[in-house]
Amino acid sequence: MHEMRNYLRWLQLFGASALLITAAVTLTPKRTHAKRLIDENHSYLGAAVPQLAARVPPPPQGTAVEEADRRAFTTTRALQGSWRWKRAESDANQSPKSLLRAFSCASGVELTSEGAPHLASLLAIAGDDGARVASRTKSRFGRARPYVLYGGPICQSPQILHEASDYPSGHSARGWTWGLVLAELIPNRRAQLSSRARAYAESRVVCGFHSPTGAEAGRTVAMLTVNSLMRNPQFRTDMQQASKELSALRQRGQLPPARQCRSEDPLMDKPY
Repeated sequence: MHEMRNYLRWLQLFGASALLITAAVTLTPKRTHAKRLIDENHSYLGAAVPQLAARVPPPPQGTAVEEADRRAFTTTRALQGSWRWKRAESDANQSPKSLLRAFSCASGVELTSEGAPHLASLLAIAGDDGARVASRTKSRFGRARPYVLYGGPICQSPQILHEASDYPSGHSARGWTWGLVLAELIPNRRAQLSSRARAYAESRVVCGFHSPTGAEAGRTVAMLTVNSLMRNPQFRTDMQQASKELSALRQRGQLPPARQCRSEDPLMDKPY
């Protein structure tokens, strides 16, 4: 009898374990699929990256431009510790998850890789392409970053930077690429998305890592990138899938947190 009770107890434990394993196997594919879409490291542009980089104009020259860049750096050092400084610190995170959150309010819908895996993949790859064009361009000009030229507090350690050049800003190129692609998908939110992309780029000025001309050059890179992407058949196909996901999110009324959106309102009113 004692052995029979032990046997029955073992069957119960085994059954519970089997149920847990089955549930994990059932749930895993959806999570893995979303993660795989984000983690795939490929490019829409491929060999076109160097060609686009060659079309980026050189940094503007002249005493007036240099003085404006220096004044922007000096002025924004006074923002250290402010809400705008903290936003710039947050915008420094270029992970897809962080960018989806950053552009949710401007999109008018909560963006997540779980809720829109094809959209997340599209934006991640397009953003990487924009950043690749910017990186390729940096090697042509090699202009020093503002904090190196002028000295002063910056919003993060310089050790996190992959490259030492200011022009053009890779963060700005990535942010503007996201904003421009989303504006194609959600044209009625174009103004809000443009404002958020601009603020994302200007966060690099606030951080002290880029000059205004470097940040603006990132927008130029993004425009070249997106114009090229729109002629890419695979990108266009992926856009259709992303558009369906956005429609589903809107139909479900999946809105971003109101508190988050209120905190972003001041970004729309002024540069810094």
